[in-house]
Parts: sequence; C-alpha cells; structure tokens
Amino acid sequence: MGSHLLHGNKNYDVVFGPVTLWPQKFVIKDADQISFHTKAALEILPAPVLHSQGTPTYTL
Repeated sequence: MGSHLLHGNKNYDVVFGPVTLWPQKFVIKDADQISFHTKAALEILPAPVLHSQGTPTYTL
C-alpha cells in the first residue's frame, strides 16, 4: 500500500484504483474505488442522488 501524500504533506484531491479485501492483495474483478481527500474536491461535486441501496455481505 502506498501513501496518498504529495511533496510538502499535501493530499491528492482525488484517488482511484482497484478494490481489494484488505489485508488480502487479490483485486476484485470489475470493481473500482474512488475517494476524495480535500474539501476543495468535495465542494466541486453536485449533491449525490441515491438510486438504490443494498446490504453487502463479505465472506472472509
């Protein structure tokens, strides 16, 4: 796992990449994650709209 810090202790605005079930290193097929690390990144997004909600289950 790498760090999300830039030179000078600044965070990236947005980070994206493959999904794993930490601490395993297996990548989940067809799954991506995205995270917003600064207030500026969050402020440019429109209000979210929830289309559906489920209850995911994980078997470890």
